[in-house]
Amino acid sequence: MPPAVSGREIAELLKPHGTLKSIDVYGDVRPTVYPSFGFVAFVDEGSVSAAATAVHDSQYRGRRLVARALRIADHPGSSSVVLTSRWRPNEIQPEGASETIKPQTENAAPAVEVISRVNARLLSRILKEPEILKSDLVTSRLFEEIVAEIWKGFGYAVELTKRTRDGGRDVVAVRSQYVDERYLIECKRPVSDRKIDVRTIRELYGVTAHERATKGILATTSRFSPDALAFIDDHRWQLDAKDYDGVIRWLRQYFDFSNS
Repeated sequence: MPPAVSGREIAELLKPHGTLKSIDVYGDVRPTVYPSFGFVAFVDEGSVSAAATAVHDSQYRGRRLVARALRIADHPGSSSVVLTSRWRPNEIQPEGASETIKPQTENAAPAVEVISRVNARLLSRILKEPEILKSDLVTSRLFEEIVAEIWKGFGYAVELTKRTRDGGRDVVAVRSQYVDERYLIECKRPVSDRKIDVRTIRELYGVTAHERATKGILATTSRFSPDALAFIDDHRWQLDAKDYDGVIRWLRQYFDFSNS
């Protein structure tokens, strides 16, 4: 959706298609940087498909809307329309820094901040409706931002690398609580359920060794091939991996940590 769009505006857009139950809009605190997206629930399930069909691929305040009808598994009888807007990677560049740190090694590449549109409220929504994480509404970049926010919640200073050149890792997490720790996290959001192969794991292993990081971690919304799992097990002190279920466990731990 357009940056800084309000729930009231979305209500006006969708109310001709049915009685609205709730609207939850997520946007950047700097509205000129990233567009908004959100979840809209209707009282009548039949209104969901009608609303999604009506607004999908339509123009709204200069942006092409993308709408999907989702069934909420944890709330039988309830559905929602998810509205997003797509943009080219170089269309909008974030400005300013937030929670950034200087690289700890000479080999570390420059990084940019974790954007503020990913917050505890959005992660709570995904935890309740985990199927969102595997839907096409969560782009590769948004998945990286979600992982970065999780590690920020774990108490680490995090960097999100630039889109064009991540150097084999998407998120860098650093903490110096008891000892110096530096984790390189590679995020993979396959278009399908294609498994992560051993070649990808080997590449992460090489980058981790080259940068002398504490550990390399691969997080994915998919699964790992048997060869990949075997390689990770052989290098368990240098590598770790989280598949879709593992990322969901991270989300639970994120809220456990924040509530402790």
